[in-house]
Amino acid sequence: MYQGIIGILQDDVLQDEREVSYAEAVAWCQENGNPPFVETSAKTAANVELAFNIAVKHWAKLEANLDKPYVGETIDLRQTSSQRRYSCCFSASSE
Repeated sequence: MYQGIIGILQDDVLQDEREVSYAEAVAWCQENGNPPFVETSAKTAANVELAFNIAVKHWAKLEANLDKPYVGETIDLRQTSSQRRYSCCFSASSE
């Protein structure tokens, strides 16, 4: 199982007002198997690509160690279904 920690910054919060400091997050990671830790920012997109790349690299290593690639339940989109679904909703009766 892959474990990684992504800290999402609240860009408008000062360092001393953060719920979890950078140092606390790093210390927690070191005490819990040293998973990768990356702080990201939705506002500036800082480190978002880095976090994604770390996850993909780890996934690729896991995949390489499998006898065959893991493929969960799949759906063949080329086959036509005899049952057509016209709506996701049920009509409410007015009784």
